[in-house]
Amino acid sequence: MSTRRDKQVDLNRAAVAESADVQEVQQVQEQQDVTLIYVGPSLKTLQKYSVFQNGLPAYVDEHIEKCPAIRGLLIPVDQLAAAEQSAKEMGSKEAILSQTISDYAGSEQ
Repeated sequence: MSTRRDKQVDLNRAAVAESADVQEVQQVQEQQDVTLIYVGPSLKTLQKYSVFQNGLPAYVDEHIEKCPAIRGLLIPVDQLAAAEQSAKEMGSKEAILSQTISDYAGSEQ
């Protein structure tokens, strides 16, 4: 038997989920306005330093579905220098993502 408090908790959870969905849509819209550059290892159809404006093409989305780490190395162009520097540091987020993508690239062949 559900109580009034349970119903309120469910409503709060629904509101949080809806808010997260709205934020995700806003992030996607913002990414479409921002020019992104891929700074990960080259793949068959996705080369390092590929630049994307107005969103990502379908083939990039397909790679992201198979290897979500790729999304982490699609960055705004103005962050390129910092990401490149960080990728050289062992254990950094960029270095770990690059290794994950390299493993994916090896399995892709």
